[in-house]
Amino acid sequence: MLPRSSLEGERVGEWEGGMFLVPFLSFLFFPSCSCALFFLKNCGTNLWKMGVFLVIIINERIMPKIRTHRELEVFQLAFDIATEIHELSKEFPKEEKYGLISQVRRSSCSVCANTAEAFRKRKYPGSFVAKLSDAEGEAAETQVWLDLSLHFGYISLADYQRLNEKCERVIGKLVTMSRHPEHWSVDGDRRVGG
Repeated sequence: MLPRSSLEGERVGEWEGGMFLVPFLSFLFFPSCSCALFFLKNCGTNLWKMGVFLVIIINERIMPKIRTHRELEVFQLAFDIATEIHELSKEFPKEEKYGLISQVRRSSCSVCANTAEAFRKRKYPGSFVAKLSDAEGEAAETQVWLDLSLHFGYISLADYQRLNEKCERVIGKLVTMSRHPEHWSVDGDRRVGG
């Protein structure tokens, strides 16, 4: 049975047997939990409480708490970049061993290391953001080495574009994390993402 409109004198969401439909539909139309709760709160007093309960359940099932830096999406993506660069750089000329090869490998590995270190320093927002900033800088440096590798013909355009796009994603995630350090604090509610 569909809800009656508020024009008929009843609040939307107050009908028999349909308590779970509105919370479910609100999450479809309002992916952000805060928007869904706002919607539910304006539907009816009992319904928004149900929505709070469902938000907690959904957050715990879909977005479990992060226990280690290895669970961060940004770390996993940076790790993939570093391993792929390591494999690709094996084909670079021998004269680049102490030049471009060592630089691109070092900077790509440093993104992972700084991200891990930032995660462990998250109880100090300033240190957390500083390490994320270091990781962001290393990701940008990796892009420069990739630019040079493409310019010298050491990597294909397809490899360059794929790795550069991954670096952009890493940088975007790092910037998002550093803009909201309170979401990552030890006392805060850390969720899979980043």
